Amino acid sequence: MTLLQGASVSPTLARIAIEARSKAVATLSGSLDKEVEQLREALWLPREPKQWAQVLAARLACHERVFQHRTLQEIIIHRDTLIRIHMGTRNETGDLLEALSSHVRHARQSFSDFETTYQSFTVLRTNFLFSLDIEARDACDAAQITLHRVHSQLYAMLSKLIHDVCEWDDCFRTVLANTGWTELSQKLESRRFRDEGAYEVELQPLFSHLQLLSEARHGMLLDSAQIRKESVQKWTSGGSSQVPIDELLSELQQLDESSHLLFTQSNLQSQTIQSVTRIVQDAAEHTNAIPSVSHAMLPLTKVHEAFHRYDAMRVQCAEVVHRCADARKTVSEHVAVLEKARDAV
Repeated sequence: MTLLQGASVSPTLARIAIEARSKAVATLSGSLDKEVEQLREALWLPREPKQWAQVLAARLACHERVFQHRTLQEIIIHRDTLIRIHMGTRNETGDLLEALSSHVRHARQSFSDFETTYQSFTVLRTNFLFSLDIEARDACDAAQITLHRVHSQLYAMLSKLIHDVCEWDDCFRTVLANTGWTELSQKLESRRFRDEGAYEVELQPLFSHLQLLSEARHGMLLDSAQIRKESVQKWTSGGSSQVPIDELLSELQQLDESSHLLFTQSNLQSQTIQSVTRIVQDAAEHTNAIPSVSHAMLPLTKVHEAFHRYDAMRVQCAEVVHRCADARKTVSEHVAVLEKARDAV
């Protein structure tokens, strides 16, 4: 400090220093204002901050009420429809998932029966094709081409069916299996929901804090601009050719204090915004998903899709069984012809 006593700088350098420090305060303040504006836009909040807690609380509570009154009934309607379609009549003891598992096993067995017969045909054809007359031989060759294609198609259908059943297992066990459904319905019926007032109690202090921080920033910004204006005016219009260094440092220190306060604000504001975001995210998860039997959260969109997938899988099971039966009947006819040729040798 002894070296700086009595030192001075030109008014131009002093003005550059004070304007740069004032600009840094304005830039930091602007970036913090932008964070709040981005939050407002992301949540579709009105311009007036005093309305934010009330508006957001009303929206979140609305989602709660819609979930509370509609979700359980929608699942019940879907389940009842699948029971009527695939279980014959409404039967409280019927289990949709057990029924699907049974039909998948039937489809696998049908394919296995067809594949066994098809393999017999392949072996017999390899060994006894030339024991047939030309007409029977041509028919056997044509059948081999068709049956190979059918076998590949049925294998692909069954593989996809099994893959889909595994992929949707958690969802099916939650909303289709009787045990999972009983547990889920009890959870949904006993679930606690927050009203608008409860959300507002959580949100109001957070938005009020953001508003206080914003007002404090505005005051610091005005003070910074005033310091810059008065200092530059004094240094450029006073007729002095030099500005004492201690006077410049005093003005810069005031601006540095504002910058330090803004950095402190940055952490406080970030924590507050995270708290608001967390409330919104928790509310969204609470109203857009249900707990599965494996303790995962199933999005409602996936739950609704599960009923369509189940319906399609039951149809696919029947299709595999039907096509396997047709293919096995066809290949059995050719096996019989080849067995005759074998027995005649």
